Amino acid sequence: MSNYTFPTRCPTCHQPIEANTELCPHCDQGLCSECGQPLAPEEVACPRCGATWELVCPLCEAVVSSEDILCPSCGAALREEIPCPHCSVTVRLEEITCPACQHDHCPNCGRALPDDATRCPACGETFALTCPQCEAEIEPGAVRCAACGAEFDAAAPPPLEAGKRPCPRCGAPYHTTDGVCAECGAIICPRCGCACDTEAQTCSNCQLSLQFNCPECGQELLAGASVCPECDRLFARQCPSCHAPLYGAPIECPACHQGLPVAFKPAAEEPTMTLAAPSIACPDCGRRFKASRGACPQCGQLVCPACGARVFEDELVCAQCGQIVASICPRCGQRGPAGADECSRCHQPLCPQCSAAIQETDVRCPQCGIIFTEVCTDCGAEVPLDAAQCPYCGAQFD
Repeated sequence: MSNYTFPTRCPTCHQPIEANTELCPHCDQGLCSECGQPLAPEEVACPRCGATWELVCPLCEAVVSSEDILCPSCGAALREEIPCPHCSVTVRLEEITCPACQHDHCPNCGRALPDDATRCPACGETFALTCPQCEAEIEPGAVRCAACGAEFDAAAPPPLEAGKRPCPRCGAPYHTTDGVCAECGAIICPRCGCACDTEAQTCSNCQLSLQFNCPECGQELLAGASVCPECDRLFARQCPSCHAPLYGAPIECPACHQGLPVAFKPAAEEPTMTLAAPSIACPDCGRRFKASRGACPQCGQLVCPACGARVFEDELVCAQCGQIVASICPRCGQRGPAGADECSRCHQPLCPQCSAAIQETDVRCPQCGIIFTEVCTDCGAEVPLDAAQCPYCGAQFD
């Protein structure tokens, strides 16, 4: 119980407030519910009375950390500045249109928006298109503003391909991972999009180092390079945890301090032959069967697929070799095979490592912390299930 007296007026705007309120209804200042101390949005402990609390996402109410830029559960933006979902340049959430690539993002959750969209497909937020001259609301596909009569260019150039931006010096499209314009030869900062001199070591605008050496072979590369041409080392250009943009070859994300995996571009593999799982003799009736497929079809005895020992119905781990042999659905209690990602009875999604109940949208198990990943079809790197872009090669996912 706090020994501090809760103020009757907000310390920031000095308007009357109720005791133990966490947000001033007049100025939206965050307050400690114990002592009324004004708080910064990312604080998780009161500097005055020491009270602690958890930060939650305003959309899905999942627990987030103070270093998160996007909610790891639903992807909603948690800060005023976010990486553009199209080109990764840092933009303000309310800007809607990225000044670097001219593509739109949702001002509510920060997800990428299709051109002329009036509803966000990720969070459902709806918004209207406005005239660039008078800001009056216009209909999608309109060629003239009904309020001021301004005509919209029907022959506007098509949007740039994903991963490309217009060169700030000559306007020609260039790929962000190249870091150089093929038309005019300008070196372009991958973070702020500023054109730099060819001899420059750092960007004069944002001070980003424009070159780095591959930690595997020493090859000098531009800051936005996603793969080393000498040793095929891959470099993440987006943090798999908080989705912050990355440059150079950091060993951890500078935003959330999550360690970054080391990956290499997979080489072409020769066709190989794999052996089928061997059959095991049932210790009760002697019939040979594949224990990984279930109980003995003749006598119903459960057998460990690793060592062939008897397994009883209440056992999840083989007492002889320690192999995990079954999982129990936390929702309905149905017994299933080890490593199952779904309950066969109630279809509850399960973590394949610890069998905890998860949501279909989860990218990390809340119990054991394992990250659920997919493989990029372009470069073969593992990426989170909800990723819209490969952090290594920049490939866009549907």
